[in-house]
Amino acid sequence: MASIAEIDGLTIASGPLTPPLDTYTGAKAAYSLRKLRTAYTGAAIEVRRDSDNTAQDIGFDTNGDLDTAAIGTFVGSGNNGYVRTLYDQSGNANDAQNTNTGQQPLIYNGTAVVTVGGKAAMQFDGTDDRFQLDVTATGLNLDVANTSSFHVAQYDNATNDQSMSLSLGGSTGNARWYSGVMDSGDFKYGYGPTTFISTETGDTNQNLFTMIAGSTLGQAQAWRNGVSKMTATLASSAIMGDTVGIGLFRTAWYLDGTVQEVIIYSSDQSINRTGIESNLTTYYGL
Repeated sequence: MASIAEIDGLTIASGPLTPPLDTYTGAKAAYSLRKLRTAYTGAAIEVRRDSDNTAQDIGFDTNGDLDTAAIGTFVGSGNNGYVRTLYDQSGNANDAQNTNTGQQPLIYNGTAVVTVGGKAAMQFDGTDDRFQLDVTATGLNLDVANTSSFHVAQYDNATNDQSMSLSLGGSTGNARWYSGVMDSGDFKYGYGPTTFISTETGDTNQNLFTMIAGSTLGQAQAWRNGVSKMTATLASSAIMGDTVGIGLFRTAWYLDGTVQEVIIYSSDQSINRTGIESNLTTYYGL
């Protein structure tokens, strides 16, 4: 888990990679299959095994990665393991949970932990797997005028899928937060009053999707793997909708693919964007 430094044009390992929230503090919610904050003492996820539906918390190994050995021991050979709870590592107790056994993403496939790029990943089935997020005033309480999101995901095909959405259009029509929707083979980006502002050809690679809006940036903007894909005029509306979150949009678009990390701020993180992206890019080898 080494970080990367460039010296005289050479890229070399420079010691352990610092968890991103140690440097870029103040996240509203943070979910990952690695440790995101050194001071965090809880588990990464709660895993359910299908043989008897027993669930157990799974933490991290000494490197800060998901404790895959503990998953294998708990689930057992020949059984499948599913993620029941994603624990919020931000310290704000915004845990994401789905108690419906038919709607939980796969983490252990009977023989091994699911991985993408050599890192643990949650496999969503494209039918109904999801973690709905509480975006109300008593939950994340976000506004599209002042929010930042970063998430690492992979789409398995080009059908209508959503890896992470934070808001529907709402009654005002200004609340959209769509960062990298897969729609008929294209990645699409939507914000505020506009469903889809920009479109590019989609792929089935592992990607880092970023969206930021705020007064420091002076606009809303979306990036994929650090490359700008959308800009829009700032809108202002409370983020809303009870059918949004990780792996779903409304009750029609469910992710057929994987998610490994989601970090959400109720602030404009444009000054820190490249630093946060560099940490995620280095860890996931993007």
